[in-house]
Amino acid sequence: MAVTRNLPDMPAGVQLAAKAFIEKMNRSGGLLGRKLVLKIVDDQSNLELSYAETKRIIEDPNNLLTIGISSSNIAVNIAPLYKKRNRIYALPYATNVRLGKIKGSVFQICFNDDLQSKILANFVEMTVKPKRILILTNKSDIYSDDLSTFFVKHLSHAFKIKSKQFSYADSKIPLDKIIKVIQRENPDLIFIPEIKVNAAIIVRTLYKNLDLSNITLLGGDGWGADHQNSGIFTAEMNSPRRFKFYYTDHWHKDINNALSRKDLQELTTKGRVFPNTGAMLTYEFLNRLAAIIRKRKTINRKLLIHDLRQTAYEGVTGHVRFASNGETIRAVALIELTTRGSRLIKLYNP
Repeated sequence: MAVTRNLPDMPAGVQLAAKAFIEKMNRSGGLLGRKLVLKIVDDQSNLELSYAETKRIIEDPNNLLTIGISSSNIAVNIAPLYKKRNRIYALPYATNVRLGKIKGSVFQICFNDDLQSKILANFVEMTVKPKRILILTNKSDIYSDDLSTFFVKHLSHAFKIKSKQFSYADSKIPLDKIIKVIQRENPDLIFIPEIKVNAAIIVRTLYKNLDLSNITLLGGDGWGADHQNSGIFTAEMNSPRRFKFYYTDHWHKDINNALSRKDLQELTTKGRVFPNTGAMLTYEFLNRLAAIIRKRKTINRKLLIHDLRQTAYEGVTGHVRFASNGETIRAVALIELTTRGSRLIKLYNP
């Protein structure tokens, strides 16, 4: 996991879930009488380092499971190594569709970019109903590029002709060019399929230079639905010149089902870090794996992988299953970011 770079709240949430799960299991004697140990490896969001660490991890006979906090760029490169060695690799954040197709021991426990783009396109057409759409695409990042592509694919023809795409692949976001494009196109909806750090840079720049009062801003799960998000656009959100933020995510604290309430309560008592999406999805998957191990009375990886793939289950967002094509079918949360934090607008069940 990338502990020291990019988005520190992502690994913090997953570590919280892993530690809570291990403490719970070890208090009751471990899994099948064996104590669990958590090892944290920092790949610093570096592909070469991640590749080297992965080769070491998959050769460890005591490794039961690896939870990857990898970006899609890294995950699509190292996931095949886990499949080849039949090592369970769970991904609570990487949404690239290629990961689901790897199948085998690789579990994309979040929804993918195709599914969330479909939900976003539906929301745009049925609720926002913009006259002009501008899509800002970072071509150097496969997350941004794929999310843009799928979003356009799911728009109806009537809305496709209303949309314009501005692409960039610079090491630095071309903010001046983005401002000029917005001034020229005059959109009433801007889709920013970026991780929230980059999205915040763009939004802050636009806020300082443009009137955004009649513009809806739209993002994907890269914007993140956790307690830190309400502070990412602090100055802009508390300004009299208000504008609307919407994005997707894999879970939200407003979801009111029994398992979500139970897991949230268990994780909230474990530390000062409030459970985020990664924490909830990780804890859900670990408990599911433990239930299968107890039922099977074995840690035979081949059998565990088979059972994980074949059985649907109730998760923190409702029904979850792994389709035959490898895709994870689970609900998509649509979130609005407000001055008081984030709130759940709707939970879409595919």
